[in-house]
Amino acid sequence: CVHMPAYRHAAFLAQAIDSVLTQKTDFDVHILIGEDGSDDATPDICRDYERRYPDIVKVIYRERAKKNDHADSLPGRYNVIDLYDKAQGEFIALLEGDDYWIDDHKLQAQVDHLRTHPEQVFCFTNAYNEYPGGKRVDYVRDWLGGRTPAAVMTQKDIVPMNFIPTAGVMYRKEKLTTYPKAFHTVAALDWVLYITLAEKGPFGYLDRISAVRRVHEGGVISMKDPLVKIDRNL
Repeated sequence: CVHMPAYRHAAFLAQAIDSVLTQKTDFDVHILIGEDGSDDATPDICRDYERRYPDIVKVIYRERAKKNDHADSLPGRYNVIDLYDKAQGEFIALLEGDDYWIDDHKLQAQVDHLRTHPEQVFCFTNAYNEYPGGKRVDYVRDWLGGRTPAAVMTQKDIVPMNFIPTAGVMYRKEKLTTYPKAFHTVAALDWVLYITLAEKGPFGYLDRISAVRRVHEGGVISMKDPLVKIDRNL
């Protein structure tokens, strides 16, 4: 199952969904979208894909009037956590509605990897940060000062910094059974997810660039002031 939160992603969502639909796999792929009460065309795009792909795309629609996270350090927190709860399947892949995949074999490669390495709780691939104007930067190596991460890592590797691109992650659903308190307070929810999963065992890195993470003004963190980025990663 592909876990896809979406909020005001009208300009990007179709590309995100299409990048999942073009995946080449020997298993069925389902997309669970959490439409978080957007006031643009995002709900219309969701309904269109849900109509055209009823066996693949399922959407959870939330009402803007009932949103109560305006003061939260991570807008949309409930939406993301609810998707963690409701996503079904042996493996869950993460893709936000403003990002997209560029590797049609990403899901197959990760499922094959996790089945070959049953001791690993999750695995991730690399991604590009894509800036306005089209400039792309290697996400993982940019975080690590040009270094390539090890093929197998443990919790101690991810605690110091969050160098894992969300769009590159696939985890075992059975390993996420409870949430720590930090899930409800910390802004860097993806980082807390990886640390939590890594309590259950090692995780793997597939050295392939499979995704694009858009850096844009509507992003939750990507275009924020550097001090805000630091705060959200603490």
